[in-house]
Amino acid sequence: MNRESHSPERPSVTPNAHAWESPRGWALSLALISTVAVAARVAYVLWVLGPVRSGLDAIWYQLQGGSILAGTGYVVPTSLFEGEPTPTAAFPPVYPAYQALWQWMFGPGATAVRMAGVVPGVVTVVLVAILGRALADARVGLLAAGAVALSPTLVAADSSTMSENLTVPLVLAALVLAHRVLTKGIGWTSVIALGAVCGVAVLTRQDLALIVVLVALPAVLASAGTGMGARLSAAALVVLVVVAVVGPWMWRNHRAVGTYAVSTISPSSALAGSNCDATFGGPDLGSWSFPCVVDATHRRSRRWRWPTPNAREPPTTSGLTCPACRSCWRRERPGCGQPGIRGISPAVTRTRPVATGGRW
Repeated sequence: MNRESHSPERPSVTPNAHAWESPRGWALSLALISTVAVAARVAYVLWVLGPVRSGLDAIWYQLQGGSILAGTGYVVPTSLFEGEPTPTAAFPPVYPAYQALWQWMFGPGATAVRMAGVVPGVVTVVLVAILGRALADARVGLLAAGAVALSPTLVAADSSTMSENLTVPLVLAALVLAHRVLTKGIGWTSVIALGAVCGVAVLTRQDLALIVVLVALPAVLASAGTGMGARLSAAALVVLVVVAVVGPWMWRNHRAVGTYAVSTISPSSALAGSNCDATFGGPDLGSWSFPCVVDATHRRSRRWRWPTPNAREPPTTSGLTCPACRSCWRRERPGCGQPGIRGISPAVTRTRPVATGGRW
């Protein structure tokens, strides 16, 4: 008799599934990584940035948030101290609006406003995990989230009181939605959400209009399992939603400062301040230097020409006309942009065309 035929069968042994492969395990792992991300950003603000003064743009955003919160409106921050608030469109409005909400909840102190980047930082970690899981698998998503949670660059950016706080998660949200549309076909809710996220991204940084052209529209037009008619309709809907989100702000800028623009800030200051001897070596290596902007402005000052008081056109430089100057000239404001404006010295006035894109 075969004795093995009467022996009880042993259960087959299979390797245990990893904890992160179950939905619950994946969510718990992501929650742990998000907690680490919060701790890293809070520690950076408290112990690294404590003695560090805020930069010019960070102060601008902080004051603008306070102005919105106080009901003063979207104005030049320095004009808040002159008794006559002046409308501005220097930077797009989403991050200042977020700062206003944050200051309403936690106060306007320097440490409090720097903590505003903690929430977008956590959202970034979560979106990276979702995108990594969609592109590869659960493990890749968690590994990518862990790298983002402790990335020195992103920890510093999230604590900078700058629009990059919101830029990174908005771009990731657009990528997640675009991937969904690309792989799962046209879902009108996803298409509308994609257009809305792209619109908000443009109102955070105007150069993010590129994600509409480089991410949203290609994903919609290449969507799987969808007819060409539906894809073209979805692409038109994306553009329509973006226009609906961005349009009111551009109309406001036309009414307030005389130009249909998302932002009137000039990129020339970023280029001049980051490409000079001071940023190519020494303590400002790889950074940005305001004195470099001033030096570049003085070198170009001879190319800036002021028209006579009866001139029909605003001043130009290098053949380009500043929209804010055009508005100023049309309104025939005495001395607009000229040296001697109230509260602005001639030296500062001369730096305005390059340093701030002609905002007065």
